[in-house]
Amino acid sequence: MAAVAPAALVAPAGLGDAGQLVSRASTAKLNRRDGAVLALCRYRLSTRFGARLSWLVGIGAALLVFGVTVLGGEAMANRELFIGSMRWIAWLAATPVALAAAAAPAERDRREGVDVLAAIHGVSPVRLELARGLAAMVAIGLRIGLPSLLLCLLMATVGPTWRHLLLVPGVALFAAWGGVLIGGIAAASGHFGGASGRSLLAAVVLLPWLLSELWVTPGLSIPGGMDMMLTFLVDMSTQGVRGP
Repeated sequence: MAAVAPAALVAPAGLGDAGQLVSRASTAKLNRRDGAVLALCRYRLSTRFGARLSWLVGIGAALLVFGVTVLGGEAMANRELFIGSMRWIAWLAATPVALAAAAAPAERDRREGVDVLAAIHGVSPVRLELARGLAAMVAIGLRIGLPSLLLCLLMATVGPTWRHLLLVPGVALFAAWGGVLIGGIAAASGHFGGASGRSLLAAVVLLPWLLSELWVTPGLSIPGGMDMMLTFLVDMSTQGVRGP
């Protein structure tokens, strides 16, 4: 009598394929659920006053820089002033939404029943917290990136077009870096600081910056890290390009 394969005694033929299909379906369902939670967290953050103010301040700052550049002529269209303008646009656009993201988001969700709604749909508190953090990163990255890209495009109309368009990839990477860095710190401040999340965020950003500028080494702070990344990306984007 022919020997029966051990695998045949364990599971009928085709059951392994069915198991893989079930696993894939479960993964797809989980991904859709995570996407829905992220969309909800992004929407809730976007309705905060600080998030709306960020758009106004960021775009307004970009238009102001462009107007000053047009009035100042070619003398205003140089590398140092561009980097300085980008630095201020980034912080002006990021600060209001970062403060909104750090303002006790878990307590707000608990008060408005979002955590209960998430639990009903099988979303764990950890996944909800991660979605809040990712929403903060995306929101801050967009609010840094779009005004900065707008400035690049506007500057291309009054200066060497190719030179300013070369900056677009570097500006996009800088916005992503700022979103991850500032958004992550804002979300962590809201998680650990609770009702004092905004104060904790301000302390984490400002105190190391003041200490590094006054007594230690300039650059060893979050603003210093943002400045170094901006300078590096601008130089990389325009490597080999001569001119102001």
